[in-house]
Amino acid sequence: MTQPLTLLDHNDIASSAPLLALLPTPTQSHIHAFYHSRDRRMSLASHILKRLAISHYTHEPLSRITISPSPVTKKPVHIPSNTNTQSPIPFNVSHQADLVAVIATSDPQLEVGIDVVCVNERSDHRISTRAKWLEWVDIYAEVFSAGEIAEMKAVVPAASSFTTTNGMELGGDTETRDVLAEAKRLFYAFWCLKEAYIKMTGEALLAPWLRELEFRNVRPPRPSSSFNPPKSSNTTPHRDQCGEVAEDIEIYLRGEPVRDVRMELQAWEEEYMVGTAVKRKQDGSREKDGTEAEGEVQMDGVGHLRGESRRVPWAPIKELDLQEDIMAMIGESSI
Repeated sequence: MTQPLTLLDHNDIASSAPLLALLPTPTQSHIHAFYHSRDRRMSLASHILKRLAISHYTHEPLSRITISPSPVTKKPVHIPSNTNTQSPIPFNVSHQADLVAVIATSDPQLEVGIDVVCVNERSDHRISTRAKWLEWVDIYAEVFSAGEIAEMKAVVPAASSFTTTNGMELGGDTETRDVLAEAKRLFYAFWCLKEAYIKMTGEALLAPWLRELEFRNVRPPRPSSSFNPPKSSNTTPHRDQCGEVAEDIEIYLRGEPVRDVRMELQAWEEEYMVGTAVKRKQDGSREKDGTEAEGEVQMDGVGHLRGESRRVPWAPIKELDLQEDIMAMIGESSI
């Protein structure tokens, strides 16, 4: 399992012509169709990174990698160039603010999903009282379960009132501002997990079972400034960026525990969280809500295959810069 991440720089798309040349012509046209330069950069990074992850396993040039919507779920899937000798590479990609993340695996029996959130990308200065926080959470009542909504509301005490709008202080204290910051991190933790799960299944936020999917024991992982990974951690190559990893997440669907999906929530730098979901299949069948079909191998809540002692491996995060790292890879080899 790989989880490479790439941070985008802020150069114009014209400086990325060598990267564009690695992509199929229709994909290049799709990228150029975006009006804003930032959107073009984000699209370029997404297309490059997911093909790079697939190429890691297939050793094919990026321009020869075919990605097409699944006829069943419309989720983008890898189409092997030779179906007699190759299996499709399961992958998923997400981007938010200036971060693009991809998850991929060589195991065709795994389904994977990933989501990135940036807790401070949008200014929520209108949330100045507890009442307004409750109103804001209620906007998403069609996305979250009743239990998730209640937990997000409970994190803000009745006495809280928030203090800033457009950078101007309105009153209150540091403790109150910290309450809002933690409330927002909890909201985005729930959002990130929900998105990663439904992207794993190939469904969208309109999935009819969305409110019946509930995450429990959710706590936002600590950002990098307040978390020092142990030296034995898999995240040590990027100690300055990596925050805490939350692994003990409980998943319920229609009130029943989901035991065949493993999820993690990784804090990245100060503002990002990356949620990942993985599900192992045995017979190739799948229910739309992601629950196991009959005859399928199940995993427990921490990713152990039932009846086996091994754990589905989670490879270390790799950070790539769109210009510096990938351009250097072009110079060193043929990708």
